[in-house]
Amino acid sequence: MQARLVFMSQEERDRSKEMGIDDLDKVYTAEDMARGEVFFTATGVTSSDFLPGVGYRANGATTHSIVMRSKSRTVRFIETRHQFDYKPVY
Repeated sequence: MQARLVFMSQEERDRSKEMGIDDLDKVYTAEDMARGEVFFTATGVTSSDFLPGVGYRANGATTHSIVMRSKSRTVRFIETRHQFDYKPVY
């Protein structure tokens, strides 16, 4: 995985320099973006080979997520059923 910053204005470039980013054209690797102990979480919005997308049903939806933790090398798949007609009181 690689990424780089894309700026929409000179103001964004200036702000990045103020935050300590010297090389505004740097291509970042996965190691640059995630060092040490890392958690990764994703929830499927549209269906793919990786995760199913949101499934709607009467008064709710079902989502599928994945959670990965580098320290324990665990991978968890989570299926969540959301109830739209229930609003908890806090």
